Formats: sequence, structure tokens, C-alpha cells
Amino acid sequence: MNILQTLIVDDEPLNREELRYLLNSYERIDVVAEAETVDEACIALQQYSIDLVLLDIEMEEATSGFTLAEKIALQAQRPYLIFVTAHAEYSLQSFDYAPLHYLTKPINEQQLAQALARAFKCIHPSRIAIKYCKEEAGETIHPIAYVDVKRIVYIQKEKLANTLAVYLDNGQVLTGVRQTLRQFQTILNSPKFESSHTSFIVNLTFVEELKPRKPGDDCYCLQLKGISGSVPVSQSRQALIRHLLERM
Repeated sequence: MNILQTLIVDDEPLNREELRYLLNSYERIDVVAEAETVDEACIALQQYSIDLVLLDIEMEEATSGFTLAEKIALQAQRPYLIFVTAHAEYSLQSFDYAPLHYLTKPINEQQLAQALARAFKCIHPSRIAIKYCKEEAGETIHPIAYVDVKRIVYIQKEKLANTLAVYLDNGQVLTGVRQTLRQFQTILNSPKFESSHTSFIVNLTFVEELKPRKPGDDCYCLQLKGISGSVPVSQSRQALIRHLLERM
């Protein structure tokens, strides 16, 4: 049975105590550390192999939780993230950090259970089920492919159809996938899979080069093993992508 080593980050002792009490009823959760500041949380992330962070947003400063979320996003082994806050107005901004869930205080036990269920479901998936579209004998069918995640090279949003295309290492492309990039990011939840652009998630293990799109250009793209063409990197993602590639 996989156990999630968990870090609680909240500047209010009573809030941390309540969360610890609620989490103690889950056999697959082990609260190994608590922190009331971003600095304390960073120390805990270095000391322990953290799988899950329950994170308050407003601590020393109004959005200290987002500051920590940015640091977590740069980790080679990125833990799952659940925001726990009294401020519902941050919910939209929180999705920039691909959390498993966004819980508002006072904590609803049913919503907490749903959030943890997502974490348990996402523990180190080796294969995932992908329902896609396929033409067979002149008809459109929707088979389910069971794919080894290591074989996924990249995922692209098909804007006109509002679906996804999943590119595999054998050249196969699963098209018409009716999921969102955000859902895939949550399912895969690995530093090896990163959003390079609003329309792409890339398996960084397949990257051969990070290069300008054209000579003298400040915009970059990724050249991938076995794939003709390239995948764009938005300017806002360049520093993160470069950092992750250098740490692999």
C-alpha cells in the first residue's frame, strides 16, 4: 500500500491541528511535517520525501502560498498540491499551479475525501486509459488505449475540435481525446511532463534540443527524439523548461 508523506503548511496552529486530526483517519496519509511559513516549508521539503502538500495561501503575506507553489513547481520530484484556504477568490489563480483540489475553510470532510481520493488515484501511474477517436470500416469508433506513460512524447490541444492529440514514441497519434491538458497534468503529475505552452504538454525525457524557432529569435521550441517538426515554448515557460531540463 502506497503511503503519501504529507506536509501541512498554514500559519494558524489551530488550522494545522484540525487538518492533522482529519488526516489521521486515513491509513494512506502520513503527516511527517508541519510549517507555518514558506521558509519552514522549504526546509521540510528538503528534509523529507514529501508526496503531498496541503497549503494555505494567505500566510506571512497575502499570497505567500503561491510563492511556495512556484518553488514546488521547480522541484525535480514535485509533490501533489491541495490548496486549503479561507479565500475563495484565489481559486482561479490557483489553477496556474495545477493543484489536485482547492478546499475552502471551514474544511468540508466530504470535499477533503474527494481531494485525497484524487491523490491516491494519481500515485505513480505506470499506465493510463485514453479514450480516443478512430475511423474503422467507414465509421467513427471510440476505443480505449491503455498506454504506458513513458511512451507519451507530447500532448497537443486540437483547437478547432476542442480535443487533444496524444503523440506516442512509435509514431502513433491518438486523436479526438476529450480531456483537457489540465486533467492530463493532474493525472501524470510528474516533473517529466511539463506544459511548454498553453496548447502543449511535453515529456521532457524526449527533448534533444531547446533552440530558437528561427535565427536571432527570442522565442524557443523543443526538438524531440523521433518527432519531425518541433514543439513551441512560450516565453513565460522558457526559464522553467530550461531549469527542469538542466536538472534531469
